[in-house]
Amino acid sequence: MVVGSIGVQDPEKLLAFQGSDGTLLWSSERTGALAAYNEHVLIGNENTITSLAVSDGSMNWTASLAGARNTVSLMVYEDLLFVSATGSIPFFTLLPGNGEIIEKFYTVADFRNRYPAIPFYPDLPYSTVLANGVILQQIGNITYSVYVTDSATGQILWQSDSDIISNIAVMGNEVFMLTADSTLRLVDIRSGLTIESFLIQPGIDFYEPDHSVQHAGYYLCADTENQYLYVILGDSRQMISFRINQFTP
Repeated sequence: MVVGSIGVQDPEKLLAFQGSDGTLLWSSERTGALAAYNEHVLIGNENTITSLAVSDGSMNWTASLAGARNTVSLMVYEDLLFVSATGSIPFFTLLPGNGEIIEKFYTVADFRNRYPAIPFYPDLPYSTVLANGVILQQIGNITYSVYVTDSATGQILWQSDSDIISNIAVMGNEVFMLTADSTLRLVDIRSGLTIESFLIQPGIDFYEPDHSVQHAGYYLCADTENQYLYVILGDSRQMISFRINQFTP
């Protein structure tokens, strides 16, 4: 599922594609911050959270967040939906299965005191990833470095160069990232050593001033079950699927 448009002049929609062959399955006018829960996609738009069925886009439930103005980010963790928003109430927790509001927090400190170990940091450009005993955070502006720490000890395991232009995706013990030199890199999650790299074609126009592509977006998504990696290139308006065991489009 991608928030975007097929045609250059088309309005943005939530688009659901068949992962194996790219067939467009359905679309919805509802767009915003996204999170996944079981067979549902959760969408935050203004002060409303909506749950749609992944299979056909039908609505499961909708919830209004009184005190919120605009939803900033969503994350499902340990069967709770964490929501950050602008407005007089900046944090909420909900049950992702039915949209019931469980808690409201008026300050970041209140939220952190209640959930000190939850890896939910909406002030960072990309969601923090917790996988295989490590915490992966991206720090930067336009280009990013990845900082990886051991979740048990807090020890810094490695950090990347500051040339990453996408979010990171994790599959097993491997981390995927796009860099500004048009390269898709695959690195070991605990050592940070490059396992393999693959040149993206056509090349990424990240530093072309005429394209203003710093805001076009480069995104990765890993399908662990089927061993697919999906790469979205905002400048060339492409979505590419890679089979990880072959590492070819």
